[in-house]
Amino acid sequence: MNAAVAVTIAFNLAIALSCLYVAVQIVGIGRHLGRAAEALLAADRATHRVLNGAPTRIDRGRQGTRSLRRTGRFLGRSLRKVRQVGMLLATALRWLRK
Repeated sequence: MNAAVAVTIAFNLAIALSCLYVAVQIVGIGRHLGRAAEALLAADRATHRVLNGAPTRIDRGRQGTRSLRRTGRFLGRSLRKVRQVGMLLATALRWLRK
């Protein structure tokens, strides 16, 4: 066998093995990317399940807050009236005792 042919065969074999190594690495990277994509999709589904009804709940919370504010104002007015009545009664009792 000619030395040049042997060198050519060895060189081609080295190139083929290098290409095989690169192909195996690319397949491995593809698997990792596939797993990462699946994990991202699972996280997206979980987030969607958690946040699916959020806008409605936020709106209900706003309505509840608005209602509490109205009730608080009403109770504040009522409390002032009760205090005034209490002060009137206290004044009347002091006046009656004298």
